[in-house]
Amino acid sequence: MFLDVNDFADIADYYNQMGNSKEAMTAINHGLEIFPGEAVLLSYIIRSDLHTDQDVQEAKKHLEMINDTIDPEYFYCMIEILLTEGKKDDADEEINKKYSEIETVEHDDFVIDIAEIYTDYLFTSDAKDWLSKVFDKKSVDYKELNGRIAMVEGDYNNCIQIYQQLLDENPFSCEYWDNLASAQMQTEQYYDAIASCDYSLAISPDNQIALRNKANALYTTGDYENAIATYDALAKITPDDAIPHLSAGAALMNMGDYSAAVVQLKDAERINSKNEDSPLNADITRELVIALSRLKKTDEALAYSEKYKEFSNNIPETNVLKGHVYLEAGDLDTAIAFFAKAVNDPMADSNTTLRIAISFYDIGETEMAYELFKEICYKIGDEKAWPYLALCAKDMGRRNEYLSCLKHACEKVPDETRLVLGDSFPVELSVAEYYEYERKK
Repeated sequence: MFLDVNDFADIADYYNQMGNSKEAMTAINHGLEIFPGEAVLLSYIIRSDLHTDQDVQEAKKHLEMINDTIDPEYFYCMIEILLTEGKKDDADEEINKKYSEIETVEHDDFVIDIAEIYTDYLFTSDAKDWLSKVFDKKSVDYKELNGRIAMVEGDYNNCIQIYQQLLDENPFSCEYWDNLASAQMQTEQYYDAIASCDYSLAISPDNQIALRNKANALYTTGDYENAIATYDALAKITPDDAIPHLSAGAALMNMGDYSAAVVQLKDAERINSKNEDSPLNADITRELVIALSRLKKTDEALAYSEKYKEFSNNIPETNVLKGHVYLEAGDLDTAIAFFAKAVNDPMADSNTTLRIAISFYDIGETEMAYELFKEICYKIGDEKAWPYLALCAKDMGRRNEYLSCLKHACEKVPDETRLVLGDSFPVELSVAEYYEYERKK
């Protein structure tokens, strides 16, 4: 079977839509072995240089390898290089010059391509200006790009409406289902998002985007068992990605299965060890410290706290972690000594005190945690502590204070409030509804 240059590009497009950039690039490289210098293939390499590797010079080198400099992809890649370099005025000038030369038959394709590039670089105002020039406003490309712009601008309700309309026309598009699910998650419609993911997975069971969205939605709803199963499915098809293991470990910790969590977290550590500069290393190590500490594996937890210091270069946070380990081990004096080091460090901030308070709450010292959260809220002024203060007030039977803190938390830090208090409410409730739900009890 002979594959032409567009076939290789189509294969890469398919893998990209499934979230599998590695296989997409493999297809492109195979194509370039047969068709060196082809713009449609080299454009993938150039965009990888710009967006993944952030290497403008490499992108310029690959741009020079394109044989046909009249090919539209050559022009589009040149524009992306200018935008990456921060030369938007130059890019605008080149685009307007090219637009004046465009024939009518090519008009809409050019306008949509330019609007798409501006959307990729978050210049949505420019994107909408160009999109307004489109003649055929009923075209699929026009609707798709409006959906993308709505997503980028955070207009999720409009985004949902657009993708639902697109799915009415083409219910077998994984890309539409995936984008719909992403927008539904942003509007806290988690069960709808899970359903959208299931439709996408029915079309393509190995769709990484759908698996990731579904797992995250399940995690958010507190369905940790099914979230873990979905993270495991994702891990099988993304063996070089540590995030599914880290997320599964976090879900297991929420279930209280710290032994199983350590297994997942050590898998994440092993996979991510190839990426020494990855910020994920600090996240994995911090979770290992907490899980091992809960298992009373004090020496191993302390050893990982030293690794955390190397990865994060955050001395106050390292001392908080060590204090947490000693607190779990019942050594209150040593714990307090490390907490004191943490808060007295010049790098310390309100997060330092917040994490110390969380440590006390985790071991059942609710009153001590309450006093610290109260100080953070009223004296330091860090809004993130309000959900925790509400939690302590609830545990201590102070209903009026709980309601007051809950209302403040919902208004000021809704994301943190869902994270801290979400398990206490029906998942279909938005954070904005928490206060009235509790008040009417």
